[in-house]
Amino acid sequence: MRDTTLVLVGAKNLRIDKNVAYRVTEFNRYKDEGVRNLIKDLIVYFSYSYQTPDLFGYCILDPRDFCKVMSLDYGNLFRRHPNPRHVEDSPQSKDELYSLQEEYGRFSEYRVFDSYIDNALYILSTEPVINKYMGMDEKGRKVAGLSNFIIIKELTVKAVKVKKTTKLLYTYKLDEMFERNLRRFFLNTSLKDYVALRSKNLDAIYITLCNIIQSKSAKGEGSHTIKFSEALKLLDMTQNNSEPKYLKRNMTKKMRILMPRVAEKHSGARYEWIKDKGSRYAYTILISWDIPKSSTAKIERKQVLDSVFYGHVRRNLLDIFNTQYNIDDIEYYDNEKMENQFLRWLVKDVDMEIKLSTYKAAYVLRFPVPKGMDLGVIAKSFFRSLMECKSKEDVSAVMNTGSVHRLK
Repeated sequence: MRDTTLVLVGAKNLRIDKNVAYRVTEFNRYKDEGVRNLIKDLIVYFSYSYQTPDLFGYCILDPRDFCKVMSLDYGNLFRRHPNPRHVEDSPQSKDELYSLQEEYGRFSEYRVFDSYIDNALYILSTEPVINKYMGMDEKGRKVAGLSNFIIIKELTVKAVKVKKTTKLLYTYKLDEMFERNLRRFFLNTSLKDYVALRSKNLDAIYITLCNIIQSKSAKGEGSHTIKFSEALKLLDMTQNNSEPKYLKRNMTKKMRILMPRVAEKHSGARYEWIKDKGSRYAYTILISWDIPKSSTAKIERKQVLDSVFYGHVRRNLLDIFNTQYNIDDIEYYDNEKMENQFLRWLVKDVDMEIKLSTYKAAYVLRFPVPKGMDLGVIAKSFFRSLMECKSKEDVSAVMNTGSVHRLK
C-alpha cells in the first residue's frame, strides 16, 4: 500500500493535463454521473501516480489505494453497471460474453468489464474521452489537436498474492503524449481541494479557474469574466430550468464554497457579479486575483520544473533497471525486497554509463544547457550523492531534490 507521507506530497501540488481543463464540459456527454465522475477521477489519479515520489505505485491501479487517495467508496466501484460499454461494443451477445467468462474465468482474456470501475477503465482504453487533444513535444513545440486520442494504451487485470490474501490489481500503460503533457503541458492544482470540491460538483469549474488564472498570470493579467451560460455548464446546472434570478442565487452559493479553495492556490482570488455590456442586470461573473510578483513566480516555476525533472529521472531509472534485469512492475507491489533491490542498484557503482546518459537526457529536455557546460560533471555529482547515502530517506531526498540536505 502507498505510504501516506507520499500521498501528502502529491496532494499539495498536483499537475493535471491542460486538456482536462480545456475540455472539462465534454465529460458531460456521459450521462451516468457515476461513470462520468470515475473517468475524471481516474485521469486525476493517473496524474497523481505519475508525479508522486512513490515509484512503485505507478502503472499499477490498486482499487483500495485509488479509493483512499480519491476519497471514494470501495463497494461502489464494483457495483455492476446496468449497460457496460464492453457489452454494448461487443459483436457477441451478452449471454455469449458471460458464458465465455464463466468458462475461462474473470482474470482471463474473456473478462467482461461490467463493474463501474471496469467500465470506466474500458472507456478510457477504447475511446477518446477528450476531443482535439493538444500538447507539446519534447522540444516544446505545440502539437495540434488530435482526434481519436486514447489515454490508456494497455490494460490488464491481475489477481496478485499479497501475504495471505489475493488482491485485484489493474496494470496500465498510458499514452506517451499524456505522460509528456504532465511534464510540459499542465496546470497546477491541489488534490485535496479537487476531492473536496468534487462532492459539490465543483471540480470542473475549479480545474478551469486554476488553468485560466495560471495562464493569465503568466501574461501579467489579473482578471477573467465568465458568461452566465458558460458558468451554468461549468457548475453542472444546465438541466435546471429555473428562472435566471433563482439560478444566480444557487450559483452564488456554489461560488462561496469554491472561491476560498481557489484562493488557497491563487492569492487574492475572488469573484463578483457584474453587468455585461448592454445588460440591465448583473449576470456575468468577474474573477480577480493578485498577480504574483515576478520573483515569486520565478521561484515557483523553478520548484515545478525541478519536480518535473527529478520525477522524469526517477521514472526512467526504474524503467532501465526493470529492462536490464527483466523485472515486471507488478513484482514491486507490496514487496519490500524488490524495492530494496532497486535502491541498492541506485547507490552502487554499476551500469554507470546508462545511468549517466539517462540523467543527461532528462536534463537537456528540462533546462537550457549553456555553452561550455559539462553535463557529465553534473550527472556524476548526482550519482556520487546517491552512493554516499546512508539510508532510504537519504536516497529519497537525492532522488526528489538532487541533494540529501534539501529535504532536511
